Amino acid sequence: YVGKTGRMMVACGPSQVGKVRLEVRGSTVELLAVPIDGETFSVREEVIVVEMDGAHAKVAKLTPERLSRA
Repeated sequence: YVGKTGRMMVACGPSQVGKVRLEVRGSTVELLAVPIDGETFSVREEVIVVEMDGAHAKVAKLTPERLSRA
């Protein structure tokens, strides 16, 4: 799932696990999400998965720079 973009369904923050929804090959996938940089993400905010840690997606703000590296 690394490099996939998605939308936060449950907010997350430095000590709070959230949930992100991704579209993968025509299917919807929801993963537990934690911020990579200690940021806080609100519901419906667009993010990019930058790393997987077991079942947790480490997410970051979706920026043009991160999108071009995906």
